[in-house]
Amino acid sequence: MIVVKLVGGLGNQMFQYALGRKLALAKQQELRFDFRFLERSLITSTPRALELHVFPAVEPHLIAASASQLRQSDQYLDSTLFKAYNRGRKLMGMTPAFSLTTDYYSLAYKPEFLQTQGELVYVDGLWQSERWFDQIAQSIRNDFVFPSFVSAPAQEIAPRIRTTNSVSLHIRRGDYLTEAEAAKYASVCSLEYYEHAIDEIVAKTGKDITVYVFSDDIAWAEQNLKVPYPCVFVKNAPSSLVMRICT
Repeated sequence: MIVVKLVGGLGNQMFQYALGRKLALAKQQELRFDFRFLERSLITSTPRALELHVFPAVEPHLIAASASQLRQSDQYLDSTLFKAYNRGRKLMGMTPAFSLTTDYYSLAYKPEFLQTQGELVYVDGLWQSERWFDQIAQSIRNDFVFPSFVSAPAQEIAPRIRTTNSVSLHIRRGDYLTEAEAAKYASVCSLEYYEHAIDEIVAKTGKDITVYVFSDDIAWAEQNLKVPYPCVFVKNAPSSLVMRICT
């Protein structure tokens, strides 16, 4: 059994899902997910929720791990006795009852992780390299196909984007400002950075543009971002569906 912990926004969840699919296919094991972080994080400064639902082909694979499977993973992390039992199984040449595979900060491809053995393999990390799943890249691309626009706000704004020289601009704030752990490895970009990036696009394309702004703090972006080009601050339409059609 492969159990993947889902954390973060859609981008992180896509990498975590892709590695889980790779492990499950390679080991011919069932794939399950631990959604608890997303459920708990709804009360944090940057709310997170399950966003993989946006891909219809992914939906059938989003099966929650059972309570007993999650309890086993928690026991391994918290119980010295359970860890000793697991080591004993390894020494006797038996498949470990549980294996933990984790990596958050190196973001490096470590192929030895793919050899992890266990009756239950718990996967916890970011896995931000396409090399983790390059052998099943086409299957992952098939899974990550966006649907047609379904929400009214998306249907309303899509024609405007398609009929202008549209530029997607995402301003990340949220936990990069408020959470100490996130601040250890990430920081917000300055307004000057965004303004210079837009100027670069105009200089290289020679086109009149319309900037479509997305943010986890859209009110701040609307108040502070000042550029000499038309700006649309997108507030209600699902960003993942809308950003992809900006030209």
